[in-house]
Amino acid sequence: MAIACRLDDVCFIPDDNHWSPDTYSEVYTLCQHGPFFIEPTGYVNGLLTIRILDADERSLNDIVVESKLAVGSFFY
Repeated sequence: MAIACRLDDVCFIPDDNHWSPDTYSEVYTLCQHGPFFIEPTGYVNGLLTIRILDADERSLNDIVVESKLAVGSFFY
C-alpha cells in the first residue's frame, strides 16, 4: 500500500518535485537495506510528513541532508 507523503523538514536539491537521476540513484542506494521504520510527524499543506529510521535509528531525513542531496527546511 502506498500513501502520499514527504520527508519532514527536507527539501531535495535542486528541485523537490523532480529529482535528478543522481539524486534518485543515491536515495535508491540508501534504501536498499532495511528494515525501516516510518514515524509520522504531522502534515504540511494536507500532506503527511514522515521521518524514516533504520534499525540503528539513523534518520534517512538527516542522511540526505548530510549527503548534500537535500537541505533542511522548516515549515512551521
